[in-house]
Amino acid sequence: MTHRDPDTWMDAKLEGRLPWSARGDRANDIQALWYTSLLVAVELAKLTGDEANAERYCVMAEQVKASFQLMFWDTDSQLLADRLHADNRRDLQVRTNQLMTLTVPFDNSLLDKTVGAKVVKNAVSELLFPWGITSLSQHDPIFHPYHANREEYHKDAAYHNGTIWGWNAGFTVSSLVEYGYADFAYQLTQNLAEQILYIGHRGTMSENLDAFLNAEGKVTTSGTYAQAWSVSEFTRNGYQDYMALSQTCWITK
Repeated sequence: MTHRDPDTWMDAKLEGRLPWSARGDRANDIQALWYTSLLVAVELAKLTGDEANAERYCVMAEQVKASFQLMFWDTDSQLLADRLHADNRRDLQVRTNQLMTLTVPFDNSLLDKTVGAKVVKNAVSELLFPWGITSLSQHDPIFHPYHANREEYHKDAAYHNGTIWGWNAGFTVSSLVEYGYADFAYQLTQNLAEQILYIGHRGTMSENLDAFLNAEGKVTTSGTYAQAWSVSEFTRNGYQDYMALSQTCWITK
């Protein structure tokens, strides 16, 4: 599926026009959403007795899956592309988006398990901190660890290029649990609970955190002080990943 350059969740634009974090027209998370939409369409068609469309959507989903694995996985570097350039070159920036390709599809089938394990390992080693997961690898030349109130750069330069997003922790925890990093998942969840209870606006989570701790060794919140999708993902982790209540139960009813 194609889209416009700033149409992913990384939508910050310079002067309202040029994207700070270019994703081209084929970002990996959009492909995961498209694939999942087709899987949902299959189940809805089955529920309504529309077997012809169920088969059609199933074939389309398999085509998307095959194309995604062929075009986005780089066998040489063992990295998953964040997006494809216009000439089909892979953009191998290490970002959190790669984990959505594992967790957005409700049957975790867009990538082979062996590839998925490598994706999670790459993300853990490049992006994960005890207090959150960065939107870009700290080893990337455009990584910005601090979000707001910087004289060196505009805050949107960091918004999706290093800044931690609370809601990203949700699919991160899901990936860690699924691929055998339960200790890391629990450590992150404990830290998120402390953020909700003791940091910023009590009972909720801020939109963002700086990637690095401040001079006092504490996290610095930024963005919206109460972000619903951050808390909702924390809640989802509780019932889905720790209590093992599946979001696909409706399919069997």
